[in-house]
Amino acid sequence: MAAKSDFWNSRYSVSEYVYGELPNTYLKEQLETLPVGSILFVGEGEGRNSVHAAKLGWKVTAYDLSVEGKEKQRILHTNTMWRLIIMWASCMSYIIKKSNLMW
Repeated sequence: MAAKSDFWNSRYSVSEYVYGELPNTYLKEQLETLPVGSILFVGEGEGRNSVHAAKLGWKVTAYDLSVEGKEKQRILHTNTMWRLIIMWASCMSYIIKKSNLMW
């Protein structure tokens, strides 16, 4: 696990947003067709997609194993002032409660 987090911490340690601040085009189009609810972003990186979802009114939980990515998510989120829960975790340590699933 350390090697993966080291890679992403290094990648996200630059001042600019590696993938930009705008959401992924496909994700943006899909979110606009769905009813607003709760959404989980796994491996969210710098936060561009989770912040966009929060702007649309989604209750967002986002996590990533990169501390650098989490910090950039926090900064991007602070600049937008929308509700967003950001966590640092690996997918091995995150527990999804059955009551939170939509199906």
